[in-house]
Amino acid sequence: MTIRPMPFLSAACLLPTVTSAEAQQTSSPDQPAVQPAPDTAQPDAAAQDEEVPEEQDIVVVGQKPRGSVIGDIPPENTLDARDVRATGATNINELLDALAPQIGSTQGRGGEAPVLLLNGQRISSFREMRDIPTEAIQRVEILPEEVALKYGYRADQKVVNIVLRQRFRSTIAQVGGTAATEGGYGAATGDLTRLLIQKNGRTQFNLHATGNSMLTENERDIVLSEPSPTGNPEDALAARSLIGTNRDLRGSAIFNRQIFGNVSATLNTEVEHIEGKSLIGLGETLLEPLARNTTTDSAHVGTTLNWDKAEWHWNVTGNADWSRNSTDTDRDNPNFPNDRARETSTSGDLTATTNGNLFKVPAGNASTTLRVGVSTAGATLSSSAGKRPPRRDGARRRLRAPERVLIIPAPCDGEATRARSYRRRRASWSRSSARR
Repeated sequence: MTIRPMPFLSAACLLPTVTSAEAQQTSSPDQPAVQPAPDTAQPDAAAQDEEVPEEQDIVVVGQKPRGSVIGDIPPENTLDARDVRATGATNINELLDALAPQIGSTQGRGGEAPVLLLNGQRISSFREMRDIPTEAIQRVEILPEEVALKYGYRADQKVVNIVLRQRFRSTIAQVGGTAATEGGYGAATGDLTRLLIQKNGRTQFNLHATGNSMLTENERDIVLSEPSPTGNPEDALAARSLIGTNRDLRGSAIFNRQIFGNVSATLNTEVEHIEGKSLIGLGETLLEPLARNTTTDSAHVGTTLNWDKAEWHWNVTGNADWSRNSTDTDRDNPNFPNDRARETSTSGDLTATTNGNLFKVPAGNASTTLRVGVSTAGATLSSSAGKRPPRRDGARRRLRAPERVLIIPAPCDGEATRARSYRRRRASWSRSSARR
């Protein structure tokens, strides 16, 4: 009983071994023996080498940042939006004041005002960027004097290029006031700006108003050197103003659009009205305060066109201004109570500038800048003193002769190339006339 299970267990252990051997013996007669594969590894590798094409060259195309200036001269300093905010400036004027140590030129006589560009392009006047808030600035580039030649300016001015954001919208209202600690004087200012920047252009509206009260001599510790006509010194002191009243109201609108495909056109308009009054003394005959009233009305229209064609950069700027100044002065004479003077002036200018490469030299491209312009100015003066109002008219026209600037890069001590400029200017033509 105890001996028989042993063969059974051994048979069970041997069963898998026998079954495996039988399976090998059973499968061998049905299937042919596997023959070793021929050695074809080397021919296949050679065929693959012939079929795989050679690696193509990798071409990396670089592009200048949006709003960069003409040419390849790098900026001396670049301020991003964070750096601009760090200056604490709220407008372009304050920003330029903060950057004054960096934008002053040491070429020529020194101290020349910088050339201002907007998005790498010329502007007709500072009015185009005067009311732009600093929050809309993406970066500010400060470039050397050589860049000014490419835009038709002198080589003793640094270039400040202000690049705006591609999309920006803001409405800014500012109100401020001042008052004298001694009393008697106060001033207030208000400014409202609406700016919209999109890829196809920008639109800006601005309304500005300022005013101040009058400060007379009797409101300060001033002693008369002569006796008063009325016998009361306070009457004479109250008839003279230290600071006259002033009212200034200005409105402007700027439109920038892309026209004809690649032409950037800007139109800026502005109207302004200023009036003031001051006291000039006490009349000895009428014994009344004599006043002087001034009024100034002005209007401005400016336009700018920028475009590229055949690797040449073209720019056309134009300005037209009109102003009228009137001054009425009281006289201590009942027969001729006042004197009146009026001046009306008009002016206009048109300037065209182009820049492009002429030929190549070992150090780079030789470029040239051509500029031509015309300007005109006229004035009409009239005054009335008593019964005879004399009148005089004058006009002056000036044609700026074409100006050529040739820039040839030359290696400088193995470092970056430096531009050598050659400027030629012909004699200008002017004409003036006067008529009484």
